[in-house]
Amino acid sequence: MWDLKGRAMAGVRVLLVGEGRHELGGYRDCYAHRDELPPLAMLVRRLAGGGGTIRFFCCRGKDIRNVHRGRMASAWGKKAYSAIWCAQNGMDGKTFSAVVCVVDRDGSRNAERLAEMKEGRNRYDEPRFPCALGVAVEAFDAWMIADAGAIRAAAGDASKAQTAPEKASRPKDLADTIFGTTGGTGLGPKYAIVAEHVDLAGLARACPQGFAPFAREVRGRVGPVVSRHAN
Repeated sequence: MWDLKGRAMAGVRVLLVGEGRHELGGYRDCYAHRDELPPLAMLVRRLAGGGGTIRFFCCRGKDIRNVHRGRMASAWGKKAYSAIWCAQNGMDGKTFSAVVCVVDRDGSRNAERLAEMKEGRNRYDEPRFPCALGVAVEAFDAWMIADAGAIRAAAGDASKAQTAPEKASRPKDLADTIFGTTGGTGLGPKYAIVAEHVDLAGLARACPQGFAPFAREVRGRVGPVVSRHAN
């Protein structure tokens, strides 16, 4: 494993695939610094356990090269398949121990998005390769506006915490209101603090469609990889 300066590092290497800066911070096609994890990486580290033994290589989904050549109707299935292939076979000369991929659902019209991603995972030649998939309903921002204590830790307005954020029609706008930002600018650092402090069990209850199944995926598929490394 390599740090941002190309030096060798030990630990579980996770290819972390998200959609943008709110999830991945300023990292793109590089390892996140262990002391400055972006929001999605912080959630995964807490769910999987192992603390600083996990190293996250952050990549946007649109930067994953499509390697699937068979018959698969869904672009999301191809994306999941390709992410696993890149993790196992190498991406910029790096291979990884596991993959975590999270996308937004962006409306009930995309209700099958997670099933499509799972199809891609199931089509992969090595179905046991550790890969956790998640779809945020309706967007990752919903996971960041549910916990009053975590919002307060990020200097947000805790009185505006959402008890059912998955039902919010415009979670990004709500986040702007809660954290005093405009157009989403500056939400990444706020979300990193929220991800560090949010009550994970409470978040699973508040977001049963998106976060709860994602948490189970990470604990069941990435957690054992971390445990084996720790032992």
